[in-house]
Amino acid sequence: MSQHLSRHLSQEEIDGWLIGDRPAEVESHLTSCEDCAEKVAGMGDSLALFGSAVRSWGQEQMGSTRVFARPAIAWWRIGLVFATLLLLVAMPVVRHRQADPNTSVQDEVLLKKVQQEISQSVPAPLEPLAKLMPNDLSR
Repeated sequence: MSQHLSRHLSQEEIDGWLIGDRPAEVESHLTSCEDCAEKVAGMGDSLALFGSAVRSWGQEQMGSTRVFARPAIAWWRIGLVFATLLLLVAMPVVRHRQADPNTSVQDEVLLKKVQQEISQSVPAPLEPLAKLMPNDLSR
């Protein structure tokens, strides 16, 4: 203990004291050494000032931000969204049902013409063979 009193407190011992680690040796040294006691008091005052500055800044920040209450749900908006979606889905179905019935017949005739044209066309290298065969293969 006399060895401890012959030297000043280290920075680690002072930091420990400030955060609450207070062994009896350090406490007795602080009561007997004015230099260390002043150093600890000065650091404690600095930390207290810093803490109060942080608290006051935080209170200023909380006072400057506006907390908005969550607005009530506008049910009419939700209904409008669903009605719009329903309209977007239903329009193609209604248009398809209102299509001209002759259109499908015309499409079928066109498809048969295209199929007949494709089946009758022969590539140039196979033309001599096509001349040997009859034109109507469906019989």
